[in-house]
Amino acid sequence: MFKRLKLRYFFTDRALCVLLITALALLYILASWLVTQENAKLSLDSPFSHLYIRGTYSVDGGQEKELREDTRFDLSGHRNIVVTGRLSENVEKKDFVMLRITDLRIRLFRNGTQIYSFGYDRSTSLYVRSPGNVWHFFASPGIAKDDDIRLEISNVYKKVHYSSVNVLLNEMYSGSPDALYRMVFTKHGFSFVVGIFVFFLGLLELCTALLLLFLKRHKTKDLFYGAAFTISSGIWFSIQFDILPLLVPYPAFIGSLDMYGLYFMGIFFTLYISTYTTGRRRMTLMAYSIFQAVSVIFVEARQLAGRIDVYDTSFYGSNILMGALAVSLLALLCERRKRRKTFSTAVLFSVLPVAAGGCLDILFFWGNHYNANLWTRTGFLIFVSVQWGILVWQFKRNADAAAETDSMERALIQSRVAIMLSQIQPHFLYNALAAIKALCAKDPETAREAITRFSKYLRGNMDSLSHEPLITFDRELAHMKNYLYIEELRFGDDVRVKYDITASRFLIPVLTIQPLVENAIRYGITQKEGGGTITISSAETGSGYLVKVSDDGVGFDPERVNNDDRSHVGIENTRKRLETLCGGSLSVISAVGGGTVVEIFIPKRKGQEPGVRSV
Repeated sequence: MFKRLKLRYFFTDRALCVLLITALALLYILASWLVTQENAKLSLDSPFSHLYIRGTYSVDGGQEKELREDTRFDLSGHRNIVVTGRLSENVEKKDFVMLRITDLRIRLFRNGTQIYSFGYDRSTSLYVRSPGNVWHFFASPGIAKDDDIRLEISNVYKKVHYSSVNVLLNEMYSGSPDALYRMVFTKHGFSFVVGIFVFFLGLLELCTALLLLFLKRHKTKDLFYGAAFTISSGIWFSIQFDILPLLVPYPAFIGSLDMYGLYFMGIFFTLYISTYTTGRRRMTLMAYSIFQAVSVIFVEARQLAGRIDVYDTSFYGSNILMGALAVSLLALLCERRKRRKTFSTAVLFSVLPVAAGGCLDILFFWGNHYNANLWTRTGFLIFVSVQWGILVWQFKRNADAAAETDSMERALIQSRVAIMLSQIQPHFLYNALAAIKALCAKDPETAREAITRFSKYLRGNMDSLSHEPLITFDRELAHMKNYLYIEELRFGDDVRVKYDITASRFLIPVLTIQPLVENAIRYGITQKEGGGTITISSAETGSGYLVKVSDDGVGFDPERVNNDDRSHVGIENTRKRLETLCGGSLSVISAVGGGTVVEIFIPKRKGQEPGVRSV
């Protein structure tokens, strides 16, 4: 019955997680679509007009053709495109004309006079040939609707499958830059904010991994790889070329960051997936990660040498990323078939949307339907969300395991106390009862007091099995005095006790002092002719509390201690309980004929004031 109930809860939790992730993914897609709808945009208070050129175009000096809305330009090679015609709106003097330029060089003429150029008056960079993927503004000299307009366009890169010329012709505006900012953020701001959010999630995951590494509580390799992948994804998500160039005036840097973010996404993705696989599957993923890293180094070296532009490898980089998705998916499928691990299955189903989204975007890309990688971004968002769900579940499982381990350690400590009591009780009970029996006839009053002390001692031993493992030093001292009272009755003047207690308001593990005093009596002073003295002292230091149990008995040679000796086992048990329960330590100093000193140090707890007990 219990197993069936547990299984039902397991599948209920999984179903709930799947439903929540699906709801978040659909919300992201819905929001992405809504912000692109005309009726969803905020009204723009500042003067703002969408400009079109109505006229004709020619390619490489060829025949002029009518420019229509569905015109598509072939950029498989270097092209010189000339668009002639007239603007759809008047542009007042000193109004800004705003153009969305993607890796193009442009000259604009009005009535035969050049009024604007972009990309020609800039020195060519050694590392990036493109003048930028940017918004660019210029102040209008005044353009009327009946002015003859000539727009000369040349593309920097060939083999581009979406037409940057179409983007330019469809994204021309005049008016206030503030209105453009609002329009752009209304249209593309959601994806940008999601990217920033994912980036900070990655930073949080990285900080968590570093904290766990410092605490040595968890295997952090998967967390580091997951954090690096999430950070790379966040960077790639947030690089919206419609927004970021308005905020960061370094187009070459943004372009390079976009491409290298794609490379590193693939590297850390396969490394992260490898942590959920074993054997040959893990080796395959590690090998592909090495291949990706070598590819990045090769591209960087050639770019630094001025041999290639980072965008010359965009097609290569996209293929490498899709290869990483394919290899990871295949490895997870094989892992699930071999081992059927819960984690690998969850990761497998979270990779599927990424692979499907990547395939869809590639089809759109080759079909000249540019959609800013919407489906790939959605897939990666689902993947990151699932990984965070797995991360939270792992933390919960580790926390439960740590709590269970702590409970088992405490149970083990209690069992050690019980074992110690079983070792103390038999001989001591027999000797104590024999001493009390002898007193009953000759000194009834002393016998009555002895019985009272003996009952308190037994009650203290029983309480030690049920109470908290840490008690105040005052209670431990009172329990030990009951024990010493019985021993003084047995041995008379052969056992003498001195106290030097200057600190008592601190916590100590139960039954810490008594085993040490018992050893001092049994193996120290009672083995010496005429007996001896036991001194018990406590003092407060700047960092903790020091307790000493010393005797002037026969002593022993620490180098010749038998590890199986009962007194040694008792001291080791006491030392382990001190270390586990309060971070304390125990040391023994002895010499043959020179007595023995046992020192216990208990550090103060954080925030504990001197002389104040911390519970």
